[in-house]
Amino acid sequence: MPSQLPQYTQGLRDQFTSSNLAVGWPKRFFTFTVILFAAVFLVYIGLAFGYRMFLNRSIDKLDSELESLSSEITDEQREELATLYSQVTNVRTLLENHVATSKAFTLLESITYPKVAFLTLDLDMKDRRVVVSGVSPSYDGLTAQLALLENEPNIEEYNLEDSSWDDGVVQFKINMTIDRNVFEM
Repeated sequence: MPSQLPQYTQGLRDQFTSSNLAVGWPKRFFTFTVILFAAVFLVYIGLAFGYRMFLNRSIDKLDSELESLSSEITDEQREELATLYSQVTNVRTLLENHVATSKAFTLLESITYPKVAFLTLDLDMKDRRVVVSGVSPSYDGLTAQLALLENEPNIEEYNLEDSSWDDGVVQFKINMTIDRNVFEM
């Protein structure tokens, strides 16, 4: 069988030749880039010189107004203002750190059983401790007082340190720890 050589078509040469690219496309891209760069450059120049000058004029105007206002205030008024500011700052600091013991008395008043009388009170703010001694006509009154302390959320803990029957009354001593929030203003 005779070997046959492949037949090449006339279009083979056309397939291997380079295709024609549009020559205008890179030129258009370059033109667009140059226009975009020019626009960005013009905006930068406008901001760098025009807007900066506007801001500097505004600052100068405000500085001159501030100078004229400060010249209207005398040195004596400045000293009084500094003294007032210092006093206000000191009062603010005192009020932030102030502890109100009167709230502890209000709390004790609200949780005291009607038949119980407190005779002494020892208040230690640092440890939030309150030690009270008092009298009750009976142990039932003392028990009712302890029940009131048990149900009060502002009392963290309490201890009945002493109780005794003496001359027809119950004498007692209670040690309590009060919640920190009671003492804050």
